[in-house]
Amino acid sequence: MPDSSAPSPLDDAPDDIAAQAASWLTRLDMGVADQEAFERWRDADPRHAVAFAKAAALWSDLARVGRALDQPASVPAPGPRLSRRRLLEAAGIGAVTVLGGGAATRAFARQRLVSAVGQRLDRQLADGAIMTLNTDTEVRWREHRDRVEVWLQRGEVGLTPADRPFVLRASAETVRLQPRGRYNARMRGPVIDVTVLSGRAMTSSVSAMSAHNLTLTASGALTRPTAAPELLSIEAWPRGEVVFEDEPLSVAVEEYNRYLSRKLMIVDPQLAAVRVGGRFTSSDPADFLQALSASLGVTARRVGDDVILTRAK
Repeated sequence: MPDSSAPSPLDDAPDDIAAQAASWLTRLDMGVADQEAFERWRDADPRHAVAFAKAAALWSDLARVGRALDQPASVPAPGPRLSRRRLLEAAGIGAVTVLGGGAATRAFARQRLVSAVGQRLDRQLADGAIMTLNTDTEVRWREHRDRVEVWLQRGEVGLTPADRPFVLRASAETVRLQPRGRYNARMRGPVIDVTVLSGRAMTSSVSAMSAHNLTLTASGALTRPTAAPELLSIEAWPRGEVVFEDEPLSVAVEEYNRYLSRKLMIVDPQLAAVRVGGRFTSSDPADFLQALSASLGVTARRVGDDVILTRAK
């Protein structure tokens, strides 16, 4: 079935072709393009491939300008920054060096990896770098010769760069993760926590070394030492474990539910405040529920799609 959201097949004027090339490039960059539909469009007319290659070359130039603007400056920028899509349209895909269509596609398309609830996934890149996705996580990335750009869409990912740094792009910050380090990034609502297990992470304003966190917010980045329970939890999840250290039961249940399709629910507010600890398998809460029953007299009752936790009477 044809892609109804794709640019229409071309018998159009050059300006229309340029606009469609800009649209395809934007969607490839965002990781939302239908690759097969794009290739059909590109191969349907030699003008399409030429327009796309010109757009890709200009896009690359604009990316370099954007990275320069991201660096600290002694004077404020003169005005609001335009998106690369707007600049492409305004420039009309001007006369620039033409790249090969296939190479341009590979250079600007983001790759995507998604893990299901309760699933962990590993992806090794060409240089030996590794990304490990925790439960219910979506990551997009794009490889360059000198860096790997990474977008964490949701969830949690372990990042182990090899020869190239990883550049983690968040809403308000860009974090550079140095090669040969180990890092963990977790999205918590609008905030992303980046934990440096080894190596060094840097933004334009702050940097963090081993056992420190960079917390990325809408207004910038903050750094702080990583608490011991956080480190235990981060080291545990790649092994398929969850660790609690004197946590309120409500916090432990919230964490466990990230891994479970059948969620745990607490209906007694007093029970929610009881503190718990231990190391358990993330894929199956049976041991966790058994420990709650033995130590706290908690009963687990299945109701519909949920498991209700109450005190035994």
